[in-house]
Amino acid sequence: SNITGPRDPTSLLTNTSIDSSSLLASTTPPPTSSNTIPATFSWGSAIEHRTVYMKIAQIMLGKGYGGAERAFVDTCLALADTGHQVLAIVDRDFSAQTQLEGQKNITKVAISIFARWDPIARHKLKRTLQSNRPEIAHIHFRRAMAIANSSIKECKIPLVASPHNYGNVAAYRDADGLIALTEGHRKYITQHPGFAQSAMLPDTVTTIPNFSRFPMAVKAAPENEPVRVLAYGPFVSKKRFAVLMDAIRGLITK
Repeated sequence: SNITGPRDPTSLLTNTSIDSSSLLASTTPPPTSSNTIPATFSWGSAIEHRTVYMKIAQIMLGKGYGGAERAFVDTCLALADTGHQVLAIVDRDFSAQTQLEGQKNITKVAISIFARWDPIARHKLKRTLQSNRPEIAHIHFRRAMAIANSSIKECKIPLVASPHNYGNVAAYRDADGLIALTEGHRKYITQHPGFAQSAMLPDTVTTIPNFSRFPMAVKAAPENEPVRVLAYGPFVSKKRFAVLMDAIRGLITK
């Protein structure tokens, strides 16, 4: 059911019972006014399902198009499809920004960024936030965190961040909450020495796996034919190809 209530964007940051499937795949038509994210909220022993809509700033300031950038674009599109108002802030040279143009519920703003310390870019970003007034900001990667963090805090906007990798967690110490990709990633974040430098508690780190907007397979491969798996990317340890091979080996041996 759709139940509108008071705006409380900070509840997203401290609640660990978020239903990511409803967050990204709900098809409930939006009300005329926008407020929060569809989620499952719990108070004591009672659980209430509420679909609320928000204006959400999604910030990715990279230029290329890798896995994290694809996740950013997919998240913007999925949230917009669900009925949220998305403010997508990108680098002027972001190679995939055309995917966000002309989309219902998405306002794309491209900012020219010379370097992480660029004061003009920070000023433009702050003015963008002030004029659009999002209720929550979701940052992707350290570059966006370094450039946008101060502007977001000055505007008093709750901030969640997605590290997307196994890097230095201290870079996100000013966030109100973090999004991990897997339970293993969550464990890495909460046990990293940089996590202790923040005011966050372990329960403010929520696991929401990346997803794909590819259409589902119409039919499974015939049993008498081999299943072909394609994986591509830099063949380095942090890409976890070994985990993929272990998983496939487990399927074969079952």
